[in-house]
Amino acid sequence: MIADPPHLAVWLLRLVLPPDRYETIAGDLEEKFRLDVQPLAGARVARRWYWRQSLSITVSRLLARSALPSPTPPRTGAPMQGIPQDIRYAVRTLVKAPVFTLIAVVTLALGIGANTAIFTLVNGLLLKPLPFAHPDELMMVHLLRPDREGGPGVFRELVWSYPKYEVFRDEQQVFSEHALFAGREWSLTGNGEPERVR
Repeated sequence: MIADPPHLAVWLLRLVLPPDRYETIAGDLEEKFRLDVQPLAGARVARRWYWRQSLSITVSRLLARSALPSPTPPRTGAPMQGIPQDIRYAVRTLVKAPVFTLIAVVTLALGIGANTAIFTLVNGLLLKPLPFAHPDELMMVHLLRPDREGGPGVFRELVWSYPKYEVFRDEQQVFSEHALFAGREWSLTGNGEPERVR
């Protein structure tokens, strides 16, 4: 024969829980009491189990009520007075939900990192002026030739040689100063593994 849950424990739950929560919690407890605990452990152990669950829920609800901040009147002082209280509340909330906190921290870290990288690139290329007296007067000179494989109007950049640069330097009358630069990749060998350097 299946016994009913203790009436006093059921009444205690009804007293401390809001009506919408009571139906759910009491229903779950009664189902576990009747189908799981009582058939396996007996009526006496099942009643003690139900009492422990009811008391645990009651104590949790009472502690939660006492921990709630009392309603505060509207703030009339300095506008920044409530910030420490808000920070403490936010930290408590984040500690209670570690998975959400982890996701929020990772999302913020990725967002901040991406924004920092993009700003660094934009600042270096577009916003920060070049380290020259008149950066708007800089020019880069290329040697181009028509690209037969690319079709009409397509040009391919030619490689400068030092003799070509000397001819350009001696013959040009447009630029006040000039310099030659190039970038190549080389294999650096010696002690240890070879390394590609630019």
